[in-house]
Amino acid sequence: MLDDPLFGRLESAAYSWTRPYDLMLAGRTFTVTLSIGCDPGEDIDERQRAAFAAFTGQAARCLADAETAILEHYRSIRPDYAAQFGPEASAARLPVLDSTDDLAEVVTPTALLIPEGEFSEARIVALLLDCSWDPSLGLAVVFADESVSEVGPQDIIL
Repeated sequence: MLDDPLFGRLESAAYSWTRPYDLMLAGRTFTVTLSIGCDPGEDIDERQRAAFAAFTGQAARCLADAETAILEHYRSIRPDYAAQFGPEASAARLPVLDSTDDLAEVVTPTALLIPEGEFSEARIVALLLDCSWDPSLGLAVVFADESVSEVGPQDIIL
């Protein structure tokens, strides 16, 4: 257990510190896992602190940008996945979405990840989501310096 002045009360997990975290996406509040990556016995580094503080200071804008990026990504991959699944499965797993308000039909946020800072000079935060079209790989939205830098399968950040 760690009581951190910025992150709050954290639990130790394998290679991370975690706690529940509420965020708003597609007009709904979700409780996800806040996960701050670190090796066992290591402290949270200053880059992680800076990334989290900057992200939370602009969370509404960042998450609105994420919604737009997710919808654009979904619309770009939907035809290929629909062809793979066939018409019956496509209707259930890949509905037509009219706006970002409809995203909850196909994605569910599961975690906000603050990876170890040694991998980049930028402030990196990643939103991890389950998605209807690829339950095994899921979806990630990576923010670099509070701007969406990449959207794709979770392996882009994990």
